[in-house]
Amino acid sequence: MEKVIEVQNLTKIYGTATSKTIALDNINLEVYKGEFVGIMGPSGSGKTTLLNIISTIDNPSKGLVELNGIEVCSMYDTQLSKFRYENIGFIFQEFNLIDNITVGENIAIPLTLSQKLGTKEIREKTVEYAKRLGIEEVVDKYPNECSGGQRQRAAIARALVNNPSIIVADEPTGNLDSKNSHELLKILKELNSKEGKTIVMVTHDSMIASYCERILLIKDGKIEGNLEREDLSQKEFFYKIVDMTSKESQSLFSEIE
Repeated sequence: MEKVIEVQNLTKIYGTATSKTIALDNINLEVYKGEFVGIMGPSGSGKTTLLNIISTIDNPSKGLVELNGIEVCSMYDTQLSKFRYENIGFIFQEFNLIDNITVGENIAIPLTLSQKLGTKEIREKTVEYAKRLGIEEVVDKYPNECSGGQRQRAAIARALVNNPSIIVADEPTGNLDSKNSHELLKILKELNSKEGKTIVMVTHDSMIASYCERILLIKDGKIEGNLEREDLSQKEFFYKIVDMTSKESQSLFSEIE
């Protein structure tokens, strides 16, 4: 299998020598092409920090990160920006749409930044992805004129418009109701199963995590668990995830006692 993400001896430290917090502690992991991986863990465990480093938003204090076989930590900012827009699609909990430009202009941001297409081609591709996500009718509206579900679909269209090989999602259902959460996860599942997109998603919710094929459990900046779905149904996998996370919760009580 083709290795898409490789992390070696990854450490992230915040603060100073006299007052420091180790957010990630010597993490090693591999993600292969076409995997749908969930990252879970208690608040403050380091899961979002790990996602931010994998997606090149943040830099490690030490260690190696390779994406599509390319070591990214030593890249200059201009190189990294180009690599990011060509290889990674971002889906955030807060949607992160810019309010004073239209939905279509938001979707087109990666295309505009990559500077590879002309205005006409950018518009055509924007409309194409808006159609795919069922929001063609709001392309020329502003984000505050759209529903939460439409804004999240716009965020997904923006993440996909550059045809990235890796999609990262940080609590993507956090601001959605149950209906729109299900629709979003259905889209992500189809992108993974039908188009072979590699997806890495942070979530605290076992039901959301059950859409993944593999779960990494992080505690105190270290990977403490790696759960494979294998041939289980989604319901069976959900119960395995609940079992894993409940055991982790019980261990926290043991530490307190």
